Amino acid sequence: MKADFHNVRYTQYVVVTYYTGNHMNAARIESLQSVILKLFALKKEGVHFGRIMTTEEVVAQAVEPQTKQLARSENAWTVCGDISKTMFDAMPSADRVALRSNVVGTGNALYLILTQQVKCMQHRFVLPLYDSGVQEFLAHSVNHPFWYSLGEAGGEGAVVLNSSQHHKDLKHVLAIAPKWEPEDKLKAFADLLDATHEIAKISFVPSCMPQHEVMSASTTLVSPAAMSACEEASRGLGKASL
Repeated sequence: MKADFHNVRYTQYVVVTYYTGNHMNAARIESLQSVILKLFALKKEGVHFGRIMTTEEVVAQAVEPQTKQLARSENAWTVCGDISKTMFDAMPSADRVALRSNVVGTGNALYLILTQQVKCMQHRFVLPLYDSGVQEFLAHSVNHPFWYSLGEAGGEGAVVLNSSQHHKDLKHVLAIAPKWEPEDKLKAFADLLDATHEIAKISFVPSCMPQHEVMSASTTLVSPAAMSACEEASRGLGKASL
């Protein structure tokens, strides 16, 4: 599975188009430069950018008929990201995949962390709760199991996990999800990148398996609003670049 936003030049362009428009003073340019540096740093640290797929999107893109049928019957949405090759290779033979959800906050912003762990390896999805696309995902998933699609970073394969009863844990998350629209979207994006940098640290999320110490962690940032802006920008001004 290909992760979104891997092209940093393209991501820079989207940030310029969506968050600053045609009105940039010296302070905004400095803020923009800071965001771009943070994007480079996250990419270097191995943070990936993922997406949320509705049931209809899963059905449209699924190859196997049984996958299409199962997606329809469960009405499952899917959160997609990339995991390390080592974790990907360990998934088929794993006797257990531990799941955890928790919320962390900075200032006005709250972030949902969805963690999957196999032995000493973790993967974490980071979802900003103020993102309207994330709120739609939560509203749907409190009543229906959702799926995790975990792709091999740099590869083409993906492992799909069912959230099973884990989706019921999201009810309390939806209740506290703020109806908050950031006044300064560029600053909110910069704060989101800072939060993701912290969440990506190995020690940030405790082990979901007491018998295993976390030795490695991969992270996927999911922000449908940013992706929507990316797609809009690519349609309108896709040939432009920095």
